[in-house]
Amino acid sequence: MDRLLRQLKAEHHRVLIFTQMTRMLDVLEAFLNYHGHIYLRLDGTTRVDQRQVKLAHLHISQRMRLGYANAL
Repeated sequence: MDRLLRQLKAEHHRVLIFTQMTRMLDVLEAFLNYHGHIYLRLDGTTRVDQRQVKLAHLHISQRMRLGYANAL
């Protein structure tokens, strides 16, 4: 997965990963931190107004290419 994410980043793609379980987001977050990926996490604790701001930042950011969320 790390190799795929690095390849997609090199090609200037953005990645969005969905999962059903918050615990899976915790595991994914540890993986992304370990491999040095910059990411955005959205889950049930993210307020609606924060969600919109974070998504807008994901869309305009040149460094951030990865977002992940559980079913909101």
